[in-house]
Amino acid sequence: MSIVRIAEFQKVYPKLWDKINEVREETGSNALDKEYSEHLSIPIRMYDAALAEAFLEKEIVDHYYPKEVLGFINLQKILKAVSSEPNVSKWLDILYYPNNPKGLYSDRYNAELKIKKPNKKEPTMAKVRNQVEGEIIAEVSVDANSFLATGVDGTDYTNEINQKKLKYAWTNKGVIRGRKNANDEIVWRVVKEKYVTPDKVTEPEPGEVITVQPAVST
Repeated sequence: MSIVRIAEFQKVYPKLWDKINEVREETGSNALDKEYSEHLSIPIRMYDAALAEAFLEKEIVDHYYPKEVLGFINLQKILKAVSSEPNVSKWLDILYYPNNPKGLYSDRYNAELKIKKPNKKEPTMAKVRNQVEGEIIAEVSVDANSFLATGVDGTDYTNEINQKKLKYAWTNKGVIRGRKNANDEIVWRVVKEKYVTPDKVTEPEPGEVITVQPAVST
């Protein structure tokens, strides 16, 4: 669709510009240049604007003319949109896509291209993001002044995890979860114990937060 900005529109189509503003003021709205930036594109196709301008140049708009007169229908269509809708951005819908009940350009566009919307969404990786191969879950315990991290298989991970992080997990009744990053390094995070079992990581309910607070970095 070829449309132009306000700054160019009033120069290229001066009579149509005046007529549009006249109708806007008659219906209680401000002139376009008083309400919108000069950089706003007016959603009227240049084809329609040019024919409407040509009709106005004949200075015959105050009389009745049959539809065959060049530009008559184009002008009436534009003025109908202007008088019924003060919001310029909605003129596109009224002028060129009037039959869509939802009033959404994207819906109309898809309908015109005969694009059918999918009935249901395809599953996304986000729904299975906790199924991570090689994930480690370690329980935290305390021995004198030291905190220990022991995997569900009995492996001792204490020396691999920062003591502050272990203390944080112990204080907040959490466990330590280890996952490998892109560099094949294990990144340890504190999670609430209720979200994990020895062989499975459970997704939290919608709206719940896994971490008690941001975990302390190693």
